[in-house]
Amino acid sequence: MKMSTIYFSGQQTKYALELVSENRKSDTVLITSEPPFNIKRKITEWKETNKLAYNSAVFGFRAPVLMAEIMELVGGRKIEFSLNTYVQKYMESVLVLINVMYSTGFTLKNDKLYLAVNRLHNFITRYSALKKEDVKSVDDWLTFVRETGLPADWMNRLHVDQVLSIFGVPDYEAKFILDAPYYDTDKVCTQRNQGVRWLSKQLAGFSPNGCLTDAVNLIHYLLGKPSSKTELDLINVLEEFKDKITSGYLVFAQVPDICIIDGELDDLLSVDILEFLNKKLEKKLKVVVQFPDARDEESLRIRDLMCDYGWTVCTDVDSENIEAIRSAQN
Repeated sequence: MKMSTIYFSGQQTKYALELVSENRKSDTVLITSEPPFNIKRKITEWKETNKLAYNSAVFGFRAPVLMAEIMELVGGRKIEFSLNTYVQKYMESVLVLINVMYSTGFTLKNDKLYLAVNRLHNFITRYSALKKEDVKSVDDWLTFVRETGLPADWMNRLHVDQVLSIFGVPDYEAKFILDAPYYDTDKVCTQRNQGVRWLSKQLAGFSPNGCLTDAVNLIHYLLGKPSSKTELDLINVLEEFKDKITSGYLVFAQVPDICIIDGELDDLLSVDILEFLNKKLEKKLKVVVQFPDARDEESLRIRDLMCDYGWTVCTDVDSENIEAIRSAQN
């Protein structure tokens, strides 16, 4: 009989460690998802616990789209996207970047930069006018970007070192612009860390309504891959997992049969993936929820809903994510 495996994607509180201990035998493997929010308490007992920890960076546009495709394949919940109006607010940083590009073109006497500025100005002008109701699907966003005149492979060039090439900025001039200073009232940094960074985020500005990290970390474990630190690594991992699901070749070293979550979107996606894989293995997934001590009507409704799923719901007074739990249910 194979050993059990726990996938833990909740907040690392003292009570959560008790939940792990209650479900863990001597030979049980513990896998943990450790984005900053999950480990911010820095509890010594958690640090000393024997576990395999994952913390993959999730960014860009292609990766969330791949995750949405994966969830459709496993029959999981749909990942909803919407226009990120928070990112949209940082137009001033990109307008400063445009001025830097103008001055760089003048300094270097480079006509290509003027053309690049026009492309960027066209994108920013149209992007700043967008409202949430204007973009309702991934296809809508792809159509919008295409109509601004950007190349078809734009989503593969969203790293800060490459994003200017989308608009036609030559490599040498791009380095000059990336290293140009950015002055603010309380800081001095480079365009790489301000205007160019926000431009990259704006191109990926049609994004999921929630975090995907815990589900992405689970996929890394299932494939035996180290945590991704670059967008290219992340995309390669997700494409490999998607190919496995599509082909039906569902061979993994050990599929977790116990999942301890704190109920956010990425936790629910993790459950959907594990439900799919355990069903193929003719095994039943045990789900334990670390739930905040919230007693308002909506929170109690969600708690009852999770109990109806057959999940074990436990109250953790140190859990701090009730708003994210509510958002995941909408």
